[in-house]
Amino acid sequence: MKQDLLRSDMSVTPEGLVSVALLLTVVSTIVVGVVATIVLILYAQFAVLLLFLLPLAVFGTVLFSPRFSALARGGRLDNELPFVVGFISILSGGGETFVEVLRRLSNLKIFPAASKESNRVLVDVDIYGSEPITALEKAAEHNPNKWYADLLSGYSTVLRTGGDHINYLNLKLKEVFEERAVKVKRAAEVTGAIAEVYLIVTVVLGITVFTLFLVQTLVAGSEEGLTNIFLFAFIIVPVISLVFIWVLDDTQPKYPFTDKRPYRVFAVTLAVGVVVFFVPLPIKTYLHLALALTVISAPPAFFATKYSRERRGIEGSLPDFIRDVAEGRKIGLPPEASVERLVGRDYGQLSKSVNSMGSQLSWGLSLKKVLSSFTSKVSSWVARAVATLMLEVVEVGGGTVKGFAEMADFTRRVSSMEKESRSSLRGYIFIAYLSGIMIIVSTYIFIYFLQQGQASGITGDVSVFQVSPEVVDLLFTATVFEGWVIGLVAGKMGESSVSEGFKHALIMVIFTLAAVGIGQTFFPIPL
Repeated sequence: MKQDLLRSDMSVTPEGLVSVALLLTVVSTIVVGVVATIVLILYAQFAVLLLFLLPLAVFGTVLFSPRFSALARGGRLDNELPFVVGFISILSGGGETFVEVLRRLSNLKIFPAASKESNRVLVDVDIYGSEPITALEKAAEHNPNKWYADLLSGYSTVLRTGGDHINYLNLKLKEVFEERAVKVKRAAEVTGAIAEVYLIVTVVLGITVFTLFLVQTLVAGSEEGLTNIFLFAFIIVPVISLVFIWVLDDTQPKYPFTDKRPYRVFAVTLAVGVVVFFVPLPIKTYLHLALALTVISAPPAFFATKYSRERRGIEGSLPDFIRDVAEGRKIGLPPEASVERLVGRDYGQLSKSVNSMGSQLSWGLSLKKVLSSFTSKVSSWVARAVATLMLEVVEVGGGTVKGFAEMADFTRRVSSMEKESRSSLRGYIFIAYLSGIMIIVSTYIFIYFLQQGQASGITGDVSVFQVSPEVVDLLFTATVFEGWVIGLVAGKMGESSVSEGFKHALIMVIFTLAAVGIGQTFFPIPL
């Protein structure tokens, strides 16, 4: 338990953790006992005795919480690794010692997990007086991220043996990109497996449930079947989708920054959409819901697409910008002049920022203020990290040619890695679209054949069911909402962001309405 606590983010002793576990277990046992006694006296439901498993679950959860914390700590650091190793490698190449690099890293909010790890080492060095190599070895021993622990352990070994630590860091930088590429590929494979499972759960299970309950509604004349369809579409599918989104978020590589602007727009449009849905309109219920979902999805979809295009454009142009700055340093220009000479060049989405930086430098502002202004305005975490690295290169080594050349190469690797990640996931959007289309098409076809009297496989005789327009309207209402939810999952599957799912959710709603319209043209049903 002590080792688990040292590897976690929890500041508690083993004795303290056990005390908390015992306290919560006793409290939960008392609460469960009171509730169980009341239920047994009033209702004689002995199944309530299963609640006594809850105290055991509480005790186990508290005792295993250090391991959960360690996993979370390692995962947060893993997301920052390529940039952190690049930061350490480039600054060490500029003549900074590893401890000084960690000291600079500890003050950077752009790398929250790495900053926290750096502070752990600095506490041992500055407060407890440990030797830097000893502090690195201790940090490596208690770090839950295997890759970062190997980096610290190997670096301390190189220092002890008097080896070439610069070459070691460059090799580690190469390895971290190779490892990241493997992780991106592995994440794509996992996403594919999750997409297949999601297709089975939402489509196969959905079609089966819709068919069974639809038959119950139409043949038996029971409203219970329709209620169960609504339960599945409006509760079970959203819950399943949330679980899949959570699993996808845990498996896909991500950065410690989320652009929350589309979600703020969604919070506003959600309230407007709810009002639109409850305002009486002389249209069918499924059209009314489609209108409300369109109001909810369209604005955040527009802004999410706009911000995403800007972010990817900036990240795609960054390697060219850094390369051109490095070329300016090669011909002897200072960093400020190297940036100023690039004003007017076409860098796509980055051009506006480059022109702004050039203008500010021409007014006499320092490069530090200019880059700080850039990082505060840009929505890309990659661009912020690269700008921070650029500033550190200038402050540490005066912006040497070697430092900028290494940074240009690093930025190019990051850009290639991001493109590979997006391309490997994009194909899974089709699976989500296929799910939504199959649900509406299968529902429509089933209603059509029932209406045409082709129900002999159910009753043994050819019967003609009178499918009421009200029932059909409610069935399409369920499929519209289910398609909208599937669209949100499509954004997470194919573009690693729920905010990107707003446009796919909107497209799914349009596809559903189009399918109904086309079906009514060729295979009319009462609606």
